[in-house]
Amino acid sequence: SLKASIWTFLIYWLYESLEEQKIVPASVTVQPGHTLTISCTVSYSVSSYNTHWIRQPAGKGLER
Repeated sequence: SLKASIWTFLIYWLYESLEEQKIVPASVTVQPGHTLTISCTVSYSVSSYNTHWIRQPAGKGLER
């Protein structure tokens, strides 16, 4: 059915999206006033997908 096909596509897309995540190292601590430069390389067009940086300040929840 169309509904099942849509769910299959969404699950496949989510799985493929998660495969792109490469986090090295898992965390980085930066002291106030210091600069951290991070970079990201992906195998898809960033303008074609919602791609965001996610951070989690110490003691707080995830922020986009």
